[in-house]
Amino acid sequence: MIAPRHFSILVATNLSNGIGINNTLPWKIKADMALFKTMTTTAPDGKFNVVIMGRKTFESLPDAVRPLPHRMNLVITTNHDYPAEGITIIPTLEAGLSRCASDPTVNRVFVIGGAQVYETAIEHHKLDTIYLTRVINAAPCDAFFPTIPERFKLSQHSGIIDTPEKIQIQFEVWRRT
Repeated sequence: MIAPRHFSILVATNLSNGIGINNTLPWKIKADMALFKTMTTTAPDGKFNVVIMGRKTFESLPDAVRPLPHRMNLVITTNHDYPAEGITIIPTLEAGLSRCASDPTVNRVFVIGGAQVYETAIEHHKLDTIYLTRVINAAPCDAFFPTIPERFKLSQHSGIIDTPEKIQIQFEVWRRT
């Protein structure tokens, strides 16, 4: 396989690393959604960004934005008969990264969930940055983001932000050292 370029994780967690409940987000935060959209769609002319996600994450997206527009959507599933309109089916994260590495029009690659995909991605040697929105307010979750390994260090954070939704958040950037 072709060695992939570096890639990033984009995730929002509560203080217990919770990321979801019943295959949905446990919060709706406009500032986080705006950051997600800006990061995953902004690319130089002639290039585009890629989002890699698991099937359940893809299915949890609202119909109006499924697939996510203005990005290549790679969906990990072992179901070869999965309906693939507007998306590219891949069997593994590694397959998706290899596909991106061989495409000169790819600008950036983001892994966007879910829990199983994050588990694989966080151990990958080409992961260089984790963009994390820390949701300070408690929210029950049944899906979790793995513990960030010690080889990543917090390089930036916004401080606590009070959102219009009455939820406190902090934007964090973790970089591989």
